[in-house]
Amino acid sequence: MKKVTFTLLFTGATLSMNAQQPALTNGNLETWTQFTGTNESYWEPGSGNNRTTHFLRTLNQLADEAFPLTGPVTCYRETNAADIHGGSYSAKLVSNVLGVFFIPGFLGTGDLSIADQTIYLGRQFNGRPTNFRGWYKYTPANGDSAEFRVWLTRYDALNMQTVLVGEGSQKIYSSVNNFTQFDININYVDAGVPDTVVVICTASAGYNLSNLLSSTGQVGSTLWADDLEFVYPASIANNNLMNDKVQVYPTIAEDMITIHTTDLPESLRIRIYDMNGKEIHAERMNGNLHVMQVSSLEAGSYIMLVQDNFTLYARHTFIKK
Repeated sequence: MKKVTFTLLFTGATLSMNAQQPALTNGNLETWTQFTGTNESYWEPGSGNNRTTHFLRTLNQLADEAFPLTGPVTCYRETNAADIHGGSYSAKLVSNVLGVFFIPGFLGTGDLSIADQTIYLGRQFNGRPTNFRGWYKYTPANGDSAEFRVWLTRYDALNMQTVLVGEGSQKIYSSVNNFTQFDININYVDAGVPDTVVVICTASAGYNLSNLLSSTGQVGSTLWADDLEFVYPASIANNNLMNDKVQVYPTIAEDMITIHTTDLPESLRIRIYDMNGKEIHAERMNGNLHVMQVSSLEAGSYIMLVQDNFTLYARHTFIKK
């Protein structure tokens, strides 16, 4: 069998920051297109028969190859209601083999090129999300592990090199039978505007990005992924979002701030941002009366968000003395 080698390449041009932060296209996995492979038909996430226009892609293109290089389908459009978090569909990723080569169940921003023997990673993207979130279930085979991963880069034309802007990842090491949210904080190491984002969801974390067919894992490991999204801080230009069910005091504080809620969930999340929109602290409320220590913050103005996974209940600006 001919060995196909895959290498990691980034493409992208410098983009200016849009006023509206870009979303993760088709992250709810509600749009799919059917393709006809060599031995079976399959579905790809995205709209239209030109898969190069899809934001999220898979390794299912291997199923188009002629024998003996016909690969397995490793990403499925899930229609079983018990395996869907929201809407009508989710993605079901199942690791498999092509001959003697292991093929991980994969969904992400990767373009498989058989002719070039390359997998191209990345989509043009100019946002700076604070988090990459979604919902998943996982059934590992023989101790396998799954992974969600994101990183953002920019191209430095002066030095002709790709610069890492931010990244984050989360591995799942055990079986998860009910849909559970993953919430990956993106750690930024560069102040520049990204031009490229890479997203990886895989049923087997032993993938090899520089040589895909050197990946390791267990056949049958299955990951369901749904409702993927990027999360951004509220714009610092917005006024406070007031809510009579949320009281925050004092507005000028030296050591602590009290958050008091009425008729709201007890485990709300509190997020603190500086005036540049950078998240600097997050914690969960313990009951409906919560005292947050702010003595370690530098003097200045800050934005506080009070929210759960889906709803922003209040946004307050306070001053740390």
